[in-house]
Amino acid sequence: MYQEHKTYRIPIQISSPTLPTNHFLFKIGLKENGYCSLYQSTPETLIHFFWSCRISASFWSSVTNWLQNVDLIPKTCIPVCPIALGLRLETSKSFQLIDYCFLLARYSIWLAKSKETSPNFSLFLRLVKLRYEIESKGRDIKKWEPLAGCIV
Repeated sequence: MYQEHKTYRIPIQISSPTLPTNHFLFKIGLKENGYCSLYQSTPETLIHFFWSCRISASFWSSVTNWLQNVDLIPKTCIPVCPIALGLRLETSKSFQLIDYCFLLARYSIWLAKSKETSPNFSLFLRLVKLRYEIESKGRDIKKWEPLAGCIV
């Protein structure tokens, strides 16, 4: 249950400086430098960490391709930072599932940082499948209908 709480907390904290990126930890004197954990050449701000880091960008590309392949988002959709970070109004009938997938993607990035590894698309898919299995046991399956055949 606590892990679920942490998952939902991330989008709220993205808009505040409380997520401990290296840049933030350096500013408060807890890190020797504020550079990206993965390749040490750019300050690790929230936007860099969740979006513009070349490793995060590659992860987002994999997530987007998967969402397009399962027909949750149009093939023409090119996510921009605000969309991937959940800062948009969605008119799709599957907007809750799309938002939830983006939330799990952000959580995957955060988990990778906490384990000092790169974001991993297979971890993201495992999180999606785990959430699907948990929620379908509780009969909360309607949200998952568009993905039902893709993640079983």
